[in-house]
Amino acid sequence: MINKANSRAICILGMHRSGTSAIARSINLLGVYLGESENLLSAQEDNPHGFWEHLNIIDIQNRILWELGVSWDTPVPLEELWWKKPEMIPFRNEIKQFINQQMISQNLWAWKDPRTCLLLPLWLDILQELDVEVNFVISIRNPLDIANSLLKRNNIPIQKSLGIWMNYMISVARWTADSKCILVSYDEFLDDWHHQLFNLSQQLNLPWPENELELKEKMQKFINPQFRHSYSSSDQLKETISLKPFVNLYDIYLKKINFQLDYTLPQIEEIASEYKTYAALFDIANLTKIELQQRVELIDTRHNIQHYLEELQEVQTQLKSQQNEQKKINTFLNNSLISGKDIEEKILNLENMISALREDQNNLQQILQSRGWNYLKKYYIYRDLLFSKLKKITKKHSSK
Repeated sequence: MINKANSRAICILGMHRSGTSAIARSINLLGVYLGESENLLSAQEDNPHGFWEHLNIIDIQNRILWELGVSWDTPVPLEELWWKKPEMIPFRNEIKQFINQQMISQNLWAWKDPRTCLLLPLWLDILQELDVEVNFVISIRNPLDIANSLLKRNNIPIQKSLGIWMNYMISVARWTADSKCILVSYDEFLDDWHHQLFNLSQQLNLPWPENELELKEKMQKFINPQFRHSYSSSDQLKETISLKPFVNLYDIYLKKINFQLDYTLPQIEEIASEYKTYAALFDIANLTKIELQQRVELIDTRHNIQHYLEELQEVQTQLKSQQNEQKKINTFLNNSLISGKDIEEKILNLENMISALREDQNNLQQILQSRGWNYLKKYYIYRDLLFSKLKKITKKHSSK
């Protein structure tokens, strides 16, 4: 039986293109379980050293966002208390089943998928219900470098990418404000992974190998400052976007990394409230005509899928009803088959009896037609006549 109380999870948070893959692989090399290799997203051109994300988690979280009417690249905050909606119950159960079946048996496991930043309150509810201790590791990278990377990979405009970053990182700060978090600078991790990873292992209470040679060989395959294609300063970020909420949020994260100040929930709520004023503008102003058409098509597609799902449910109900009727017919046929066998057996017995009677009849006819029977028949006739005469004589003598 699984002892849930001994299960500890590490949640790796951060915006897309912020270095979460490198952190996930690094702690994996220190013995943290991410899932079986065949269940992890394979390396691709934009991330040749692997994403280290569990395919089941990606699938579930994509479907949750779809149900909420958005995708991973939304700069608009999700509606309040979205995770309490009845529509979330199937996803909640699916995540619990995934954790129970694939992760919770491990004493120490982790997951990494940037979408978790948006969906964190649902995960926190579930982990609390399952009595799983969770530690947070947050990867911080200059939003301008993230935007440049997304422009290259996804052709997303710089301004919209900054809005996406803001949406992700406000959610992270809001839902981890009262928790112990470990912040890691992506740039510092690339420049000196050994120092950064050792500090991370100490804070997470992870075992550090006595012989570092193997760890160094594996780390050097995917950690290299040359892999960084964009390196911007805070001043360059402020020149690109000077809106107060962006500047304040990034400054808060930088101060926490440098152990100067912990952010508080009231601070984050104030920034979140200010950002809501701009969020809708980021969502609409950066949409091209093609993107607007795609958004309309996305809504239509969701409606069509819902319609098809309803039709499918009706067909499944009819099919179940037909299956029940078929079961009744099969039962009747089976019973009829048993009754038929009994009747056949009785008919066969009757036929055997008739055959035996006919044989007896034939034997009797043969006896009646035989000479012996004729003699016997005459004997009985003469015997009866003789007895009759004897009775008359006896009666006559008796009268004298």
